[in-house]
Amino acid sequence: MAVPTNIDAASAVELGPLPNSITQDVRDTGTNYTVWYKYTADVTKVVGIFGFGAVSPGYQPFVEVFESDGVTPYLFISAVNLPFQMQVIGGETYYFEISSSTGNTPVTAILTLSGEDFTSVTAPIGSIIINDDTSGFPAVVLSGTTDYEAELFFRAVVAGEGGSILPSGEFLLQDLEGSGAVALYTSQFVLTLLIPTTLTLGRVITSNKLDLFYIGTPGGGGNPAKIATVTSVGVLSAVLWTFPVAGLVGLALDPDETILYNIGQTSTINAPVKRWDLAGSTMLSNLNTAPIGYTVGNDLLCLDDGTIIVGYAINGTDGNILHYAADGTLLNTYPFGLEYRSTDRLAYAIDDPNSFWVWTRRNSSGVNTGISTFRNIKVSDGSVLNTVNHATFESGTFTGVAAAVPVSRFGHSDSCPFLISRVSIPPPLIPNTNSGIYIVVPDKTFDELYTEDVKIPNPTVKTGFIGN
Repeated sequence: MAVPTNIDAASAVELGPLPNSITQDVRDTGTNYTVWYKYTADVTKVVGIFGFGAVSPGYQPFVEVFESDGVTPYLFISAVNLPFQMQVIGGETYYFEISSSTGNTPVTAILTLSGEDFTSVTAPIGSIIINDDTSGFPAVVLSGTTDYEAELFFRAVVAGEGGSILPSGEFLLQDLEGSGAVALYTSQFVLTLLIPTTLTLGRVITSNKLDLFYIGTPGGGGNPAKIATVTSVGVLSAVLWTFPVAGLVGLALDPDETILYNIGQTSTINAPVKRWDLAGSTMLSNLNTAPIGYTVGNDLLCLDDGTIIVGYAINGTDGNILHYAADGTLLNTYPFGLEYRSTDRLAYAIDDPNSFWVWTRRNSSGVNTGISTFRNIKVSDGSVLNTVNHATFESGTFTGVAAAVPVSRFGHSDSCPFLISRVSIPPPLIPNTNSGIYIVVPDKTFDELYTEDVKIPNPTVKTGFIGN
């Protein structure tokens, strides 16, 4: 074979238009060469790219993504023999440097590089919403009924680990980059307000399931946990309640809005569910006695009938979801064994209090295969009403094992809260279909409010500050 000709960014081979697949022998006289490809986006969208060689121990291509200069890493996306997803901007060119992660040892080095466009569909009520845990990557809406079907991507949604949704479909998310800010979105993923705070509030978020969000900071460094509220139109309160000590991983409000259940005060190991009296601003007696040696989960639910759902796990050994009455009586235990860990997440179902949702990221042997399982659990008997599986992508790259045919080209972040949609969500707007109204957010210097190709329209007037 001859030495490859595409050995630098200047000689990169164009991959598009998509879908497309290119096969290249990158080996010559004992050397597995580094080769370059590029992709010029026709419009703003999400694409799936996959550089594959052979299942181990064969040739394992290492793909790194660069911006249009061919030098600056693009969101530090990289993948070894695995698919990755990325959002691209119309008119921009992206470069892929593909080297051998296995050196020159494999005597056969056949690279297959393929790309696919993501196709948006209307997401029905009951779909699964997950924002990313890494800034710069889009939020995704997943099917709540069909395995490995991503329905929508929304770019410029904040990354964070806390969130809650109202029956109207409006939702509030923590903004990891916002120094405690929280971001309020409409049911159609339009950013209404980015709300800065001065007390690092927003890591833990719940709501009254009507018109008010409760947000909390765990505190630390001598500072106790604190709670404030945000209305459905984005009005942030002052700090309304200060807990006795630092520590907070989950909040849930009782139907009467008198008790704020909380977990994680002082410790997450052997941690009971605590009860905060909102009117009296004091901690009441514990709801339960925590299972000894278990770590409390990241989420806490109070169902519409006043009962409480909480998870406990000895990570890598055993995990259970527990159901308590408001008086602390244990009503049900839903065993998950090695699947459930304290970092897995819970969510309210559409038919609350009949059921709830659990997201686990390991199989029955406790192994993370890159496949997440979402289960809708019936409260009364623990039966599974629905199960759906989706592929996990962290920093854009699939987290499972290499295969010539990937289980899915698109999926969701490994972390973050998940929310069940309350309304249907159509595909994002296409270019030049917006109304011309543009929302200005303080401290934002770029167009990040709208999805897909919607940009600031050509102005018909100029604006400026007037007055003294």
